Amino acid sequence: INIDLEDIFNGVTKKIDIKQKIRCVNCNGTGAQNPSDLKTCNICLGKGKMMKIINIGPGMVQQSVTACDKCMGTGKLILRKCIKCMGQKVEIKKKVINLPIEKNFRDGKQIVIPNMAHYDPDCEEQGNLVLVIRLIEHETFKLKDPNSYDLTISKNILLADALCGVCFKISHLDGKEIVCRSTEIIKPNMEYLVFDEGLFMDNNINRGNLI
Repeated sequence: INIDLEDIFNGVTKKIDIKQKIRCVNCNGTGAQNPSDLKTCNICLGKGKMMKIINIGPGMVQQSVTACDKCMGTGKLILRKCIKCMGQKVEIKKKVINLPIEKNFRDGKQIVIPNMAHYDPDCEEQGNLVLVIRLIEHETFKLKDPNSYDLTISKNILLADALCGVCFKISHLDGKEIVCRSTEIIKPNMEYLVFDEGLFMDNNINRGNLI
């Protein structure tokens, strides 16, 4: 999931469209039109597996267990397939996930949504959906470090501004204008600190700084 600093700073909610495989509602995951269309395989007798014996030499045989070719290892035969899923036992459903972007979201963070993986007829439990956050690099604002709440920007100024003082405006991530003013002599790579204009911390009260 791609997000940017504006999403984190402003605390938005992103809508995520997904296509999930779910159990076919029409046949309840059997793959057959009716329960009577589901029969036990007469080759493997419902085991789904078969023992194969292969002659590999005089007086030597090799035994191996393989999936039944007729029922494809399911142990069941479908006489008439479900008209909706065509015997696949699953259908595709479009879903929308509303994901609140929290203050501590950083690049690589994982959000686990239980039981939202694709439905698999051969599995007893349904897996989870794992969303991996990818933080898009902002053109102006940067994080001081990957887990920081402090924001930084780089600003080039003229020599005259460095000697005589400088004043400029910054359009913040929420659109607010911040005025930065200094009357002292500025040396290369000096830092100007604007308190409480960084990202909100987890308590939603304290904030980092803008550097």
